[in-house]
Amino acid sequence: MRAKNLIASSFTILGLLLAGCGPAPAPSPAPPSTPAASTDKPKPAAPAVTPAAGAAGQPRRGGGVTLALRVEPDTFDAHQSVTIALFAQIANVYNGVVRYNNTEPDHRGEITGDLARDWELGSDGKSITFRLRPGVTWHDGAPFTSQDVKWNIERVANPPRGMTSPRKQDYASITSVETPDPLTVRLLMKEPSLDFLGDFAADETVMLPKHAVEAKGGNIKDAGSMVPGTGPFIWKQHTPGVGAQLQRNPKYFREGQPFLDTIRTVYIADESTVLSALLTGRVDFLNITASWRPSHMEGLKSRGADKVKTYSFPGLNTFRLVYNLDKPPFNDVRVRRAFNLAIDHQGFRTAVMEGGADIGGYMPPWSEMSIPEQELAQMPGLRADKKADLEEARRLLNEAGLPTPNVKLTYRSPAANLVAAASLWQRNFTEIGAKVDLQGEELAVYNVTLAKRGYDMIIYLFTSPTASPTAILSTFYATGAGRNFNGYSNAEFDRLAAAQVAEVNPAKRKELVIEMQRILFKDVPLSPVNWGRYYYATTGRVQNFNPGIGSRQMSRLDYVWVSG
Repeated sequence: MRAKNLIASSFTILGLLLAGCGPAPAPSPAPPSTPAASTDKPKPAAPAVTPAAGAAGQPRRGGGVTLALRVEPDTFDAHQSVTIALFAQIANVYNGVVRYNNTEPDHRGEITGDLARDWELGSDGKSITFRLRPGVTWHDGAPFTSQDVKWNIERVANPPRGMTSPRKQDYASITSVETPDPLTVRLLMKEPSLDFLGDFAADETVMLPKHAVEAKGGNIKDAGSMVPGTGPFIWKQHTPGVGAQLQRNPKYFREGQPFLDTIRTVYIADESTVLSALLTGRVDFLNITASWRPSHMEGLKSRGADKVKTYSFPGLNTFRLVYNLDKPPFNDVRVRRAFNLAIDHQGFRTAVMEGGADIGGYMPPWSEMSIPEQELAQMPGLRADKKADLEEARRLLNEAGLPTPNVKLTYRSPAANLVAAASLWQRNFTEIGAKVDLQGEELAVYNVTLAKRGYDMIIYLFTSPTASPTAILSTFYATGAGRNFNGYSNAEFDRLAAAQVAEVNPAKRKELVIEMQRILFKDVPLSPVNWGRYYYATTGRVQNFNPGIGSRQMSRLDYVWVSG
C-alpha cells in the first residue's frame, strides 16, 4: 500500500502507524494532466494551471531547462539552510530516503520511497525500518549505504560545533539509529510521531555523502564545496552571482530518468527582467516565491497566453513580525500585544497580497489544526472591529509606561513585498503613537542581524515544508528549537509541544495543538500576518510539471521533459 501524509491532516499518518507498511517502488511518470485536488479535510484549493499550447503525449529524452532564481543562496549546505532558492537547485542533485509524490496528480501529497524501496513501522509506532535500494552510488562512484543515512540524521539532530541546524527539532523524537546491514536503517523513537515521515520527505531532508563531507572537514557552506549526490543531476559548475549548471546523471537509479540533459540556474534579481525572460523563452521556470501575486500571473497570461503556463496553490508561507525578547521595549508582553493589535491584517491582505492570502493565526486557517474559525475571529489583532483593537493597544502602551515608543523595524531589501509590508506596518504603528524607523538590509547583512538579534522588530518570511504542527509551531516556538530566533520560552508550551507529537488520537492531538496556539496569542513572541498562496509559471514547452501543495514539493524535476 502507499503511505500518505496529506498536507493539512495527520489522520492519514495515524493510519500509517496502524498499517505499518511502506510503498511499492515509485512509478514511472504519468503523461501530463491537470493537477487534482488533495483529499484532506478541509480541502485547500487544488493547484490551478492555465496551460499554454504545447505538445502532449509520451515523455521524450533530451534538451534542457533554465530556472530563474531571484536570489543566490547564502549557503549550499542543505543541512544548514531552509531557503527555497537553495533547494530549487540542489533537490535535483541529492535524494531523500523518502519523498513526496508529485509525479502523479492523483497521488499528490502521498509519501513514496526515494532512496528507500520500502519501510515498515513497528507495532507500537516507536520504530521505523527503512530498506534501501540496492546498487545506488554517489556521483563519485562510492556506494550509498545505511551508514550514510545514520550520519546524516545524527549531523542534523546533533550538529557539530559551529554548524547551525534549523531542522534539528524534527529529529528530536529519535533516540538511536541502527544499521544492521548496509541496506537497512532502523530508527528508534521516544514515542510515536504523527509528523516524522512527512518531515522526513521534505526537500530539506536530503542525504549528503559522509565520506565527501568529512573529507572537506565538514565545511561545505559555499558552492565551491559542493559534494556528490545520488540524484538525477550532477553539479557541474557554479559562477558566483551568475548561476549554476547541472548535467544528467547517466547512472541514476530510476531507470529511464531523468528526461532532461541539463538544468541551468540563473540569478535574476529584478522582477520585470525575470518576467520578460520567461515570455521570451530565455528562462523556463520562475522559481516559486512569495513575492508573486495574482497580478503577475494575470500579466503573464495577457502578454503570452500561448507561451506560458501559470499555477497557483495553497502556500505554507506567512509574514512574521518577530520581536526581540531580550531587551526593551519588547521584553514587555504588553508592548508586544499592543503592536500585534495595531496590525491591519485585512489591509495587508488587500494592499500587499492583492487578495492572494488568508487571514489567520499561528497555524494556516485552512488547517484542521487551526483554532476554530469563530474563536479565531475574536483573537487579538484579528477582530473585525479595528477601532477597538487600537484603543486597547494604546491602553496597553500607557500601562507599560511607553505611550510613544521609538523602535526600529528591520526588513530584507530590495524585495518589493517586504518593503511594502514594512511601510504598511509603519503606518499601522503610527496609529497607536509609536515612532518606527525602517531599516532595509541586503540578505547577507539581514541574516547576521537575525542570528545575532540585532533588531527591535524584524520581518521574517516563514515557509514551512509541511503543514504539521511540529514543523510550524514546535520548530519556531519550543525552547531552543532550531528556528526559535528570538529565544522565546514557555514551559507549558513545551509540555504541550512534546505531548502533541506523541499523541496518536487525532482529536486529542488537535486539542493540544489548539491550546499551544492560545498560549502564543497570549505571549505574542511574534505576530503572524496572512497565509499566502504560491504562484508559479513555466514556458509552454515544459511538460509533466505537477506542483504539490506547499513550497517543498516541487523542486524535483527528474520526471519533467520538454517538447520541441
